[in-house]
Amino acid sequence: MLQTSPLQSVGGVLTPRGTLVIDPSLEYDYSADDQLSLNGFTILPGITFGQLLLARVRQSMVTPALTLRYGLTDRLELSARVPFVYAYQETVTQSILQQSGGGTTVGVLAPSAHGASIGDIQFGASYQFNAGGGGVPIVVGNLIYKTATGTSPFSVPVYTTADPNGGIISGIQKKVPTGTGFAALEPSITLLYPTAPGILFANLLYIHNFGRTVDVQDPGGGPAVAADAKPGDAVAATFGIGFALNDETTFTLSYQQEHVFGATFNHVAVKGSAYDFGTFNFGIGYQISKSTTINLGVGIGAGPNAPVAKVLVDIPIRF
Repeated sequence: MLQTSPLQSVGGVLTPRGTLVIDPSLEYDYSADDQLSLNGFTILPGITFGQLLLARVRQSMVTPALTLRYGLTDRLELSARVPFVYAYQETVTQSILQQSGGGTTVGVLAPSAHGASIGDIQFGASYQFNAGGGGVPIVVGNLIYKTATGTSPFSVPVYTTADPNGGIISGIQKKVPTGTGFAALEPSITLLYPTAPGILFANLLYIHNFGRTVDVQDPGGGPAVAADAKPGDAVAATFGIGFALNDETTFTLSYQQEHVFGATFNHVAVKGSAYDFGTFNFGIGYQISKSTTINLGVGIGAGPNAPVAKVLVDIPIRF
């Protein structure tokens, strides 16, 4: 999830003992992916016989969510986040069939899909280990457990060869999943170093995905086949600075780099499933009152595997 401020859940501003924070939010994510596949053969560079399939996938996702944070002690904070996901996806496919006689057939299809349901609920805790000062940064440990309550990618129907134009679009999802399909445990360490009028921060995160048995659908229309699947674990590092523009307004800049390790399928490594991506983030916070703040955050993806853009608005309210 995109964060608008490093001070929302770490450091000296962990929720005080006995205080409840209700944080409604709305996030928009946009991603794009281009793919090229060949079912045929090449006899000379630039001369191909068979079928070329070009696919452009565009996905928009809107996620309203409600996050609750409670200060169990002055140094221990508990949290829970319940998202609802609405997603829309369009896959533009262009099939180019080149025949040995020199003829070429071009077909363009644009199947669309959407999904709307609860997402993956999260439960978390943050603990502040020290008070900082004397040139020593504040150290906070965080732990999040992400459930698999959202619609799994393995449970949504797909186009098969029995559908109209199924030979071109077989395997494409008819609905968009609203969850990853796998539970995950996410421990992290945050360092927070005040240096007036700003604050330097860094975070090191590890994501462990739990594998499970899934039913893999057959694009040919046959029965689903059970298989053991496990997404790759991931590590991410974030660093940035946040500072006060005045008594009511704060501004944050950060960069996150993430590496995702390769996945396994039936305990066999999936080639090409490891990847890296980065995200530039900036956020603005404005204190409406002593108990209410409104935050706006924007994330811009860096690299071909990153989401194109993210926008987050949230309004934490203290009680």
